[in-house]
Amino acid sequence: MTGIYITIIIQALISIFLLYHNKNNDRKYNFLYLYLIVVTADFLFELFIYHLFNRETSYIESIPSSFRFLKGPLLLLFCLNCLGKNVSGKTIFLHLFPFFLVFLWNMIILPMVFSRASHTNLLMEIYQQIFHYYPFYWLSYVLLTYYHISKARQPLSTELKYLKILTVYLIISIISYYISYKAGLNKDLLRTIYTYLFLVQFAIIIIMKLKSTVIEKQEDKAETIKYKTSSLSENTLKEIAENLLQTLKVYKPYLNEEVTLEEVARQLQVSRHHLSQSITESLGTNFYDLINKCRVEEFVRIINADHSQNISEVFYQCGFKSRTTFYKYFKKQMGLNPTDYKYQISQATDTSTLVNI
Repeated sequence: MTGIYITIIIQALISIFLLYHNKNNDRKYNFLYLYLIVVTADFLFELFIYHLFNRETSYIESIPSSFRFLKGPLLLLFCLNCLGKNVSGKTIFLHLFPFFLVFLWNMIILPMVFSRASHTNLLMEIYQQIFHYYPFYWLSYVLLTYYHISKARQPLSTELKYLKILTVYLIISIISYYISYKAGLNKDLLRTIYTYLFLVQFAIIIIMKLKSTVIEKQEDKAETIKYKTSSLSENTLKEIAENLLQTLKVYKPYLNEEVTLEEVARQLQVSRHHLSQSITESLGTNFYDLINKCRVEEFVRIINADHSQNISEVFYQCGFKSRTTFYKYFKKQMGLNPTDYKYQISQATDTSTLVNI
């Protein structure tokens, strides 16, 4: 059993290394890296329990790792990122909250198990009862991920195509394992097979990233050649800029803190080079300055409508990832910091109210 765990752990670490090595600063993969890290931590915990209790596999089932409660949420969050949806800190916390509870419970019972405390049995029974429902929890997240991919209106990216394959594979694996377990098949054999099945997961994830990297390089090369050999007319550049401004106004892609030039270009059905050229020549700015300008305008609109709202909550809601970036762009655009602006708005509102009275 030790050899199996070491094989899976090594393969997981190799997968993380290969993905990170080909990362190209693409932040949408962060949740996928965390997924692989969590799988590694889960197996390390099981290996620790296996050796701690004299290689008794029954203890692995008695004291399962709480890390597995992270796998479903991380896959879903990776999916939402790939779909270009805004994943707020609050959303992440809500999805990870069950893990924090189970992890806390795990930290409570482990010292008791080591010390052979008399009241451990009751706490262990509660902990095991939680994991009795874990397969349904895990399956629910995989199904939810598949649902989000299936209902996507835009053409699926390479990541989403392979993620869809992965979710189908996981659905089949989870259901098969659960049915086999309930049918009374040998638990050690089932655990060995299920553990080896993770190798297929790693293979799908690695192929996903390598394929995506190859496609991106091919697209970059093709677009660069096209961009160098073709010149867009001034009217065409203005038309692209107008379509961009309309998209920003109607669909507000800037609310997604991970929005990229590539995603917006895909939405407008133009190359990212031409979109960048249009922004530079027709609007006299660059993509990220334009996006942050829209975010500031959205913040101003919200605060003007209700100045009682918390500044931090609103700027995160508008797509800013950090307070520093928000304050920098707000002061650059508005000429004063957000706190002073909010104070001015509240004073003006109070004065208007007194006049009306």
